[in-house]
Order: sequence, then C-alpha cells, then structure tokens
Amino acid sequence: MDELAKLTRTTKGRSFAAIIVSAMILLTFMSEQKRTVMCIDLCTDEGWAEIELALKNIYRGGYLLTQERQAGEQPVKPGSIEETS
Repeated sequence: MDELAKLTRTTKGRSFAAIIVSAMILLTFMSEQKRTVMCIDLCTDEGWAEIELALKNIYRGGYLLTQERQAGEQPVKPGSIEETS
C-alpha cells in the first residue's frame, strides 16, 4: 500500500486499492448471479477479458500520471484535490 501511495503521490494509496478491490468483489458476486453490467456478460471469458483490459487501462493511466508528475517534479500541494479527504 505504501508503494501505491508513493506512485500516486498521495496518502490515499489504501483508498485507491479499496475502491479497485471492492469493485472486483462486486463484479465477482454479480457473475455468480449470472448478471451483466453495462452489457458486459460476466459469465463469459470475453466479458472478463473486457474487465481485465479496463483494469489494465486504469493502472496504465495511474502509471502515466506518475511519469508525468516525476518528469515535471511538481510536488502535490497541501489542500490540493489529490490530498483532500
């Protein structure tokens, strides 16, 4: 969790992980009930491949944001949107 917080340059690494984990748990429960989410069939390999791709894109976006911040070396200011609770 600490590494995730460092990557996102916030103290909110745990909350980011909690949201992702909670979403995956919910999707897993929904798949057991043979449900769909936004027309994605959670009972098929194709549906889960779509979810996996979206999750990779979320983490890729976080990575790119981190790279952009490190390139500019702009520290997060106290009270900015990244640091608010």
